[in-house]
Amino acid sequence: MKQYVKKPIPVSALQWTGDNLEDIKAFCTDSNGQEKCFTNHDDLWIHTREGQLMAKVRDYVMKGIEGEFYPCAESIFLKSYDEFNEVEFHEFAHKQLHNKSLHNTTSNGARKNVKDIQFWGDGDMFKLISKASSENEGWMKSTKAMEIKGVGCVVQTTTQQRNPDGSYALTDAVTFVPNCYIEATMNDKDEVVSRKLISNVKNYSL
Repeated sequence: MKQYVKKPIPVSALQWTGDNLEDIKAFCTDSNGQEKCFTNHDDLWIHTREGQLMAKVRDYVMKGIEGEFYPCAESIFLKSYDEFNEVEFHEFAHKQLHNKSLHNTTSNGARKNVKDIQFWGDGDMFKLISKASSENEGWMKSTKAMEIKGVGCVVQTTTQQRNPDGSYALTDAVTFVPNCYIEATMNDKDEVVSRKLISNVKNYSL
């Protein structure tokens, strides 16, 4: 059997205290100005999609995501909902999303961190020159280069920034740098630890 987690969507609600009928009426009004509640012998009734349902004193009257109204027992409401805090909500919503991997440096690393990634051609045609990122703050900046031997390098800079809703904004800039090549620095394990662009022109540095 499949299991599901409720999406973090804020809802509006007002508790029925028995003496706040005017507030309840103002709250239970649809977009056409029609009241969706009434009283009968001091009982509060709500017009719901399932028919008329009675709200007991201390029940919460809730407004759903499609503008519908319905009562909810106080015990269930308090177990299911916390008072909305915009900052905490965005932090919670972000945690529900798959964390975006910001620290990949090679196609092999990307394959380990992003299980469904697919490549066509050489995934490392663009070599990473420099990169800085923060998963907590949700940003990444990188510079990559593709060398065309004897001609120069195509250089790409990328910036990613996480938005308040958990999505990402992305900007790219590409330019061509002539007369240069990529030089890699290796460690004692024959692993690349850094790269930089080197000019083919004497007495000139990039």
